[in-house]
Amino acid sequence: AIDWFNPPVIHCVERKDGLIRVEASDNVMVAKVVITIFDGDENVIEKGEARKVDERWWEYAAGMEGIVAAEAWDLAGNVVREIL
Repeated sequence: AIDWFNPPVIHCVERKDGLIRVEASDNVMVAKVVITIFDGDENVIEKGEARKVDERWWEYAAGMEGIVAAEAWDLAGNVVREIL
């Protein structure tokens, strides 16, 4: 049975060669991954949607350095957030 009530799972968030890479999965599908970058005062300095690379991995080309928050969304609108 499909469960629309559980949010996706973020397995890994990493920085690599200017990219922020997010490994996320869901029992139905991950609909989108949003990356937000904050400065030291918790101001948003960059935000955008990551690009799906394969079944589990998403990538975002970060223009700024800072605190990274990754959010994975499913089709039902459930969201999970991970801070790097």
